[in-house]
Amino acid sequence: MRKNRTKAQSVLNTHINSGHCEDDDGVAKAVLTIHPNSSQIFRGESVTLRCVIQGGGVTDREYRWLTPSSDQCPQKEHECIISSAEFSHSGDYSCLGSHQQQDSKWSDAVRLTVTSLPKATLTVEPNPVFPGETVTLTCSVGSDSIWNYQWYKYMNYNVASQSVRHTITGDTLTINGSTVNEGPYWCQGERDSRPTSSSVSDPVTITVNALPTASVKIVTPQGLLYPGETVTLRCDISDNTDWTYSWFRNNEELLIKTRKNTLSLPDQAGQYSCVGRRRGRPQMSNHSFSPHHRHCSAHGLSEDSHSTGSPLP
Repeated sequence: MRKNRTKAQSVLNTHINSGHCEDDDGVAKAVLTIHPNSSQIFRGESVTLRCVIQGGGVTDREYRWLTPSSDQCPQKEHECIISSAEFSHSGDYSCLGSHQQQDSKWSDAVRLTVTSLPKATLTVEPNPVFPGETVTLTCSVGSDSIWNYQWYKYMNYNVASQSVRHTITGDTLTINGSTVNEGPYWCQGERDSRPTSSSVSDPVTITVNALPTASVKIVTPQGLLYPGETVTLRCDISDNTDWTYSWFRNNEELLIKTRKNTLSLPDQAGQYSCVGRRRGRPQMSNHSFSPHHRHCSAHGLSEDSHSTGSPLP
């Protein structure tokens, strides 16, 4: 009995040292390896499954595969390469090798779970935007801070890179106020570790609103204006409140800033316009445009319909 046990130990040691993976019946068992070495695979990743029959020095084996659906792995080949993993690749994989009509045992099953890439989120502030304002886009991927970001503009995925128009700092893209346009814009995270990229964010479109329009009207006197009379002008702005009004004569700003939208002054010839400024958004209006032009005559004022302000004789 002692002699037989020693002989059995010697045979077992021989199998281990020669790299065999055999059960007690002496039939080799297939070993299935996976790269990357993880059961969690991200959508779009490349996956390599390799079927190995250890030991024996046999190189002309044929292989069979069991996969979640047919034709996912090439039969007879020892490798199964999934170039771009999809959800349909999720499931159990196993293999065996055959040589001279002698099959190995099936490998233990390896389960693949294909999961979605983390998705980038793109936010924009402010939106809508008014002409002249600077816009900041911020890209994020989950709670991780180890991502680098790529920026895209328009449907052909042109990369928005550092330029006079665009300033990129970490997770933000700042667009110069004078060059803001609607886009749309996208972003995507990239890094060295798995997953090496996120999915692309949903598109963001920037809405560019027009500035409120200012207009100048003559409040008094109604009708003719005679030399020496005081005239009162009113600056009307179409939207918002809390304006501070600035006045211009012949395109030169007067040293008058007031919270009131009216201006009274003695008869001074010139073309008058106004603009509003405020602390909130939008911070200014367009300069006034008036459809009426009043010309000086011997009898007072007459009107024309092609001017950009209210003239006084």
